[in-house]
Amino acid sequence: MYRSGATIVLVISILLAGCSGSSEIAKSLYGATATSPSQPIVSSDLPALPQSSRQASAVGYVAGFLASETSATGTSPAAGNMLVIEPASEAWAWAMYCYTPPATDYVTGLELEMHELSGGYWLGLANYAADCWEWRGPYSQELTQEIALPADTSAYLSPAGSLAWLVLVEAGSRARVAWSKVTADRITYIDVTDIGRIAVRVNEPATARFPMASAPVVVNMGAFLMEPEGFTVPLPVQDVGCVQVSYLWPGLSDSRTGAASAGDFDYGGEDCLVALRDVLKFACGTLTDVDGNTIGDLCTHTVDTANVGMYGFSHPGIMAINVMAMYGAELTGVSYFVGGENPTEPAVIAKELGYWDADDNAVLNDYYEYPADYAADKLNVFLDPLRWEITTEYPAGRPYWTSHTDYRFYTADSIPTIFGDRAYSPELICELIDNGELDVGDWPSGVGNPLEVCFGWEERSTIGYNPILGYYWNHFDLLAANTPDFKVMLVFAARDHVQPLPDKPHIHQAWDGCRDNGLWVRLNPDRAYVVAIDSAFDNSVFPDNAANDEPVDWLNIENWAYPNIFAGSETKTKISLAAVAEMADRVRFNDWSENLAAVLN
Repeated sequence: MYRSGATIVLVISILLAGCSGSSEIAKSLYGATATSPSQPIVSSDLPALPQSSRQASAVGYVAGFLASETSATGTSPAAGNMLVIEPASEAWAWAMYCYTPPATDYVTGLELEMHELSGGYWLGLANYAADCWEWRGPYSQELTQEIALPADTSAYLSPAGSLAWLVLVEAGSRARVAWSKVTADRITYIDVTDIGRIAVRVNEPATARFPMASAPVVVNMGAFLMEPEGFTVPLPVQDVGCVQVSYLWPGLSDSRTGAASAGDFDYGGEDCLVALRDVLKFACGTLTDVDGNTIGDLCTHTVDTANVGMYGFSHPGIMAINVMAMYGAELTGVSYFVGGENPTEPAVIAKELGYWDADDNAVLNDYYEYPADYAADKLNVFLDPLRWEITTEYPAGRPYWTSHTDYRFYTADSIPTIFGDRAYSPELICELIDNGELDVGDWPSGVGNPLEVCFGWEERSTIGYNPILGYYWNHFDLLAANTPDFKVMLVFAARDHVQPLPDKPHIHQAWDGCRDNGLWVRLNPDRAYVVAIDSAFDNSVFPDNAANDEPVDWLNIENWAYPNIFAGSETKTKISLAAVAEMADRVRFNDWSENLAAVLN
C-alpha cells in the first residue's frame, strides 16, 4: 500500500471518551492512492468499512510505514503523541480509527485537532446503513474540528457496535493530527428511595484541572419551571478541567439519548429536591450507581470528590440553594454554588416587577421603586391598583396594574407554570381575591389558585411570603444554619437576561441572604480568572469586585457587572467558566481571601 516518494511518520494518539484502558486495541492503517479524488476519493481506493468489535484505547501506538496495528502493550516513542501524514504529490493518504463505545456511552460526535496544515483534509465517517464512507469537508484551518452526529447514530455503528472514521489528507499536503476522539455522553442511573432510577450524565474533561489528572466536579442544575424536556444544556465546565454532572428530574426523559428517570415530575417540589440530593451524593462519591460504580469508577481521570460545586443559570439556580437549605447536613462534600442571574421571590420569578418585551425594551412596574420598596425578605409592590382583564386576545384573563395616567403595566405573557397552571405570586393572587377581581368559586382555568401558589412557591423559590398564614420563608437562613462554610459566587451581566430593574433586586436579595447570615459571597469572578479564560478580557470594563463587598448604592450595581458582549465572544459562558474555575481552585487551596493577585496554583 505504500507508494514510493511518500514521507510518512505515524505516531498515533487516540483520545476516546469513555476508554477503559484495559486489553483494548488501537487500530491505524496507512494507505495511499494515485487517484485524484473529487468527493474526495473513489471508494475502490479506500479500505472496506471495518467490522471489528475491538475497542481503541487512549494509548499511543507506532504503526510504521507498512505496519497496520500494534497491541495494547506497545509503548509510545519519544517523538510525541502526534500522527504526521505527508503524502507524495501524486498520492492521497489516510489514517483509520476504530472504536466501540461502552453501553453506558451515547456517542454525540467526533473531534479532531489538526496542526501544520499545508493543504486540506477530509473526514470520512463509516456509514454502515449505506455501506460507504460518508464525507465531511474539506477543512483547511488549524483548529479543533467538531463533527456532530445525528440523534439516531445507528447508521454509524457496525453490527458489532463499532464506530470508524478516516482522516484523509490531500495529495502533496501535510497534516499533523494532534488528537482524534469520540465525544460521548456517559449515562448511568442511581436509585432514589420511593422514586426509582434517576438518569445521570457524566462528561469528563480532556485534561483534568489539577496535577495527577485530578478533576473537580460540577453539578449543573436542571430547569424545573414551565415544561422542561431532556437534559438541560449545561455549562461546558470540561473546558476548565472539571467533570460535568447533569441529570433528569423524576418523570422526565431525553429524546436524544433515550434516557429516562422514574417517578413523577413535580416541578421542583419535594421529589425533585430528593433526587437532586442523591445526585449530589453520587457526585461526592458517597452514593453508587445501580451497578455499584462510584463516579470515580466511571471516569478515566481521578475524580476529586472533595471538590464538588454546583452551577445554575436563571431559575434552575433556585434548586441549588433549596437543596442545601433542606439537606445540606447530608451534603458536606458540596462546597460552593455559582449562580447566574438567579431570581429569588415569586414576584420576581413571575416577572411582576418588570421584563423585556419582544423588541428588547424594558417594561417596568412603576409601583416598585428602589430603595423605598426593597427589602431582603420581600419586595413591597403596591397592590391596590391590581385588576384582572379578559379580552378576545386573552380569553383566559391576565392581571395588570392601573395608574393615575393611562399607563397600564401588564404582566409578561410568558410566566412560570407549576403542574400546567400559570404561577403568579401569592400576594398577587390573594389581592385579586380581596379586591373582588377574582372569585374562588369561579376560578379561571389554567391559573394557580391561592392554596397552590401560597404553598407551592415555598418549595420553588428561595424567599417569599404566604398571605394565607402570614409568614415569611427564607431558605438562605436554613442554608447558613445547615452549611455555615458554604460559599456562593453570584454572576451577572450589565443587562440581565430576564430582569430589567436597574437595582437588580434579585441579586441584592441573594447577596443579603448570604451576607446577613455570615456566608462568603462574591459578586462576579476575580479579574485574574476572567483574563485567564480570555486574554481579550484584560480590560477595565470588567470589574474586579472584592469578596464580601457590595455597592454603597445598588442603583450603581451595573458598575459591578460584566459587559454582555465583548470582542465578539461568548461572554456569559466565559465569565461563568471563570467563576467555576476560581471557586474550584479556592476549594483546592482553601484560599478565601477577598481578592486574588493571580490564578491560584
